[in-house]
Amino acid sequence: MLDKLEAEGLVRSTQSADDKRVRTIGLTKSGRQLISQSKRTAWPLIEAAVADACAGPAQPLLAVLAALEEALAVQPLNSRAERLRADGGRHAPA
Repeated sequence: MLDKLEAEGLVRSTQSADDKRVRTIGLTKSGRQLISQSKRTAWPLIEAAVADACAGPAQPLLAVLAALEEALAVQPLNSRAERLRADGGRHAPA
């Protein structure tokens, strides 16, 4: 996976001079820009999709997790995010 990210120019890796098994990974400028863009665009949509999947009355945490698991089995998070994007980002239960 790191090789792919490096090939895309999103991360750089350097091998340790002391231990050839160790690589230090860091974001490139392009990687930092992608994270920044994602925080503005994708992350709010993902938060809305999670909120959509968790919609309903307040419940104890374990009940919420079980309901979330069931909701995501019916409609995965990426599908919810696509629906919310198509709806203009409005939070509407499925």
